[in-house]
Order: sequence, then structure tokens, then C-alpha cells
Amino acid sequence: MMKAVFLFAYNLGILTYGGLVFLVSFFNPKAKKWIAGRHDWENRLAKANLKQPIWFHVPSLGEFEQARPIIESIKKKHPSKNIVLTFFSPSGYEVRKNYEFVDYVCYLPLDTSQNANRFLEIVKPSLVIWTKYDFWFHFLIGLKERKVPAILISSIFRKDQWFFKFYGLFMLQAIGAFNQIYVQDKVSKSLLENAHILNVTVLPDTRFDRVWETAQNPLKIEILDSFKNEKPIFLVGSMWESDEHVILPFIKKYKDQLKFVIAPHEIHPPKIEALKNKIGGAICTFSEPENCLPQESNVFILDTIGLLSSAYAYADYTYIGGGFGVGIHNILEAIVFENMVFIGPKYQKFKEANELVAQEAIFPIRNSIELNTVFEQVGVSEQKSLIKQKLKSYISQNIGSTEFIVKSISEENWL
Repeated sequence: MMKAVFLFAYNLGILTYGGLVFLVSFFNPKAKKWIAGRHDWENRLAKANLKQPIWFHVPSLGEFEQARPIIESIKKKHPSKNIVLTFFSPSGYEVRKNYEFVDYVCYLPLDTSQNANRFLEIVKPSLVIWTKYDFWFHFLIGLKERKVPAILISSIFRKDQWFFKFYGLFMLQAIGAFNQIYVQDKVSKSLLENAHILNVTVLPDTRFDRVWETAQNPLKIEILDSFKNEKPIFLVGSMWESDEHVILPFIKKYKDQLKFVIAPHEIHPPKIEALKNKIGGAICTFSEPENCLPQESNVFILDTIGLLSSAYAYADYTYIGGGFGVGIHNILEAIVFENMVFIGPKYQKFKEANELVAQEAIFPIRNSIELNTVFEQVGVSEQKSLIKQKLKSYISQNIGSTEFIVKSISEENWL
């Protein structure tokens, strides 16, 4: 009885969420894309004519990077195998809707029983691989009823998550639809085992494999070669407005000693113009190289998507944004190049950040004064050499999950 009540509340919540997004879509561009992207999804999906594909689902762009090494490994070994990729969020779909290693990319329909059944009837997946934490009850139950092999990768579970509460047990039962769950730590494994989910293996995040691959052959960004001009580069990756109170004073203080590359979280032209005005002086932007004298400028704004992971190769020091707001951006892309990394105070939900802070291999700061102080303390050559060794060791200890997972899938004859 209680399960039925909670499931009713879940279904009502899903429909309410969809209705609210629809209302917001009249004045919010992201919500508008969320709605438009799901319009007539059944007909478009049917026309894709997929042949029992492998179905990958990711919530957004960050989780796509977890799925990506597995997608590419499978596609290279089995090029004739169809792959369908679904996103929940427009921020992931809009960037990767033309991703060349899959056969079809679309939004995941809203999680109703009717949508889930129709989606699975059309796609008829031969194997399902989901990432991290995006759990949808009707889709998972549909997979379980159809006995479709399903895998969850790079997941992390916390005891405060709602499905470990009495009212969320119905979702925990749905999570049992996964034939194999790969979690990033022992705490997650213990939580699941206490909930009688035993098919759990601890493996490092597959993003380690992705950033390692990028580091072996980073894209060459010629304008940054000219910009660097033998000076150390301090790169600010995914900077939010909430980071500016730390970064802008730091730029002002050190602009004669360092060169700064800023990759803003938002790259809309009005935002870029506002940022340029706040910094002042001669500034280069990637979008307007004709107005740039890179050797004479101390600040370069990387106002484009897709180059940040390779831009870290040019950096000596890095500040990872988001730590004064929603939480820090991906730090792995920077540490794989053995950058000295600074982050804001909101990093506790990120396993790799916690581990590296504990090792004093990356450095959390709370304000611009702390950034100045820590930079002066750890920026000496002896400290930098030790930090590079720690980061190199950390990466080498955590690569290899992709190969393990793909090998396991092959051994189960799921490909």
C-alpha cells in the first residue's frame, strides 16, 4: 500500500515537473529547448530505424564524458553495432547532438509508464549503459521486465539520497534492474549491499580514461602558442560570475608576472563584453582573433566550446570555477597535465577533489587573499615538483576502468 502511495507521488511529481517546464519555456530558452527537443519524439525515433542498439543514457555533458570512453571503445571494436545516446538536459544534448560515434542522439522522454514502454518498444535495446545517478523508475522497471542487460557506470551513492529513505525504497528496487553496477568508492558499495543489491564493483571514474587519452594527444591551439610567449599561464576553467571576486583582483595583482587564459562558463557575447569591461586593458578573445595582438596581451578569453580540455596543456597554474556556486567544474582535465590547481570552497561532493585536497595536491581557497597567499606559498619550484609527482601518481592509479568494463561486457556476450 505504502509503495503505491509513494509511486503515485512520484508519478504526480514527474507530471508536475513536465508541466512547470512547459510554462517556464515561454520565457526561458533552456526550458524551451527541453520541450522542443522532445516534441514528436516517437516518430523521429522510429524513423531512425535502429537495429537492436546499445543504449547509453547520460543526464548532461559531464556524465557524457563518463560514457564517452566506453562508447568509443565499443564503436571501434564493433563498428557495425548501432548506438543510441539519450540526454536529459539541453546543456548536454546541444553540445553533443552531432557526436560522430553514435548513430542517433535524442532527449530522454519524460519518465511516465507510457513513454518508457513506447521508447523501449521502438528502440529494443540489446544492452543499456547508464551513468552515475540519473534514475528513472518506469524506464528501469521496463528494462527489468524485458530482461534487457543493463549496466550502471561511475556511480556514487550517499546515505542522504532520497531512495535510501523509507519513501524512496520503490526506486531502490528499480535500481536493482541493473545487472552490474560500477561505483567509485567503497561507501557506495556498502550502501547498496546493505540494501540487498549485491552486483556491485568498485572501479575508478571512467573520466580518468577520457582525460588521459586527451592528454596523450591534446589539440594544438596555435593562438595560445603565440599568447604564451615564454610566460607562465594561469588558466581559469569554467569561470562563473561568483568566481570573479577572487579571480579579478588576482589578475590585477599578477598581470605583469603571469598571462591569464579565462574560459567562462557562459560564452554569450553580452557576458563576454561585460567580463572584458570588468578586467580592462588589452584582451584577446578566441572568437575575434583579427582584433588580437596575443604577444602584447596579458588576458585571453577562450569564448568557445570544446577546447578547454586541451587548453590545460598550455597552463602552469589553474583555477577551477564553480566552487563559490553550484560546485566545482571537472578538475581531472587540469590535473592530467599536472597543473597546480586552486578551487573554491564547494568541492565536498566530488570524490577526486576530496582525495587531492587531503593529499595537498590541489588547494581550496575562500577568497582572493587566500588565493594570493597560497599561490605565493606553493608556487615555488620545490613545491611544484612535488605536486606534479602527486598528480601524476593519482592519475596513473585510476586509469583502466574502460578496458575492464568493455572486457566484462564481452565476457557476458552482451555485445
